[in-house]
Amino acid sequence: MFCGDLGNEVTDETLIRVFSKYTSFQRAKVVRDKKTNKTKGYGFVSFRDPNDFARAMREMNGECVIILRPSATKSGRPYGVTSASSL
Repeated sequence: MFCGDLGNEVTDETLIRVFSKYTSFQRAKVVRDKKTNKTKGYGFVSFRDPNDFARAMREMNGECVIILRPSATKSGRPYGVTSASSL
């Protein structure tokens, strides 16, 4: 599954926490620039069961998730799965 509109603070672990509620979740990867290590704004999530994939597409498409960091100056920045799609 393609996940778009990801902020620079989103990591593989962030996507893992969000999508691991689906029992057949396999892995998540945020694509980053090799030189700067900043996110390119998208990532991928995979599932073993096509039914979980379809459910995640329905439930997560357009959803925003807030990342809270107590030590950060901002309370959190939303990111979304705004362009979730199958490849």
